Amino acid sequence: MKSLQALLMVVLIAGLADPARAWFTQPIADDARTDAGLMRVGGGITVESDVHLYGARFTYGLVQDLAVFIGGGVVDDDLMGSEPFAQIGGLYQLPLADLPFDLAVRAAFGIADTFENDYSSLRRRHKEELDVWMLNVGLLGSKAIDALTVYGLVGLSYQRYRVKETITQFDSMAARRLYTRRSSYSDDETELAVAAGLLVTATERISFYGELAHIDELFTSLGIQYQF
Repeated sequence: MKSLQALLMVVLIAGLADPARAWFTQPIADDARTDAGLMRVGGGITVESDVHLYGARFTYGLVQDLAVFIGGGVVDDDLMGSEPFAQIGGLYQLPLADLPFDLAVRAAFGIADTFENDYSSLRRRHKEELDVWMLNVGLLGSKAIDALTVYGLVGLSYQRYRVKETITQFDSMAARRLYTRRSSYSDDETELAVAAGLLVTATERISFYGELAHIDELFTSLGIQYQF
């Protein structure tokens, strides 16, 4: 019985985890250069089939070659509705002067609010909840060519899921609760993360970006960035 329950939870976690992937891929939308006092803010949309992400991020250069960022937004899934997410991270430019492009180590940690499925009737309430967090680490390279900056990232994405299931049974017409049964299951996976994008400078402070990323699925991102 326990093995059957575990199998059902594995199937459940696979089904619920798919909508959460979109917020893993909040776009890089940045180059590998970091300067002390750097301040920029950007935002846009990420699209993957029936899941859309609307997010924004603020980046600040703490010292030369080291910047930190904080971001967040909303994941909008056609089946499971909308849920918020948050992300923090950092970028360290490697001191490799001989390279023909800029290179940095980039890390980002993200967490999403609970995604829920609720199947209710007068005699039975069945609720499924998904909690998820992620850690992305990779090498980010970029090359500025006049008003264009080409960038790419290769790394790993570690994702941790936890599904909680609550079943409450009532007698006729929900007049009295008979019992409540709770169960949970956790899983994790590591995926190859790759991304490539283009920053186009429109004015001294404003630029636009387009990006393709792949973490198990392909994602497309478009947005705008403002540098203070």
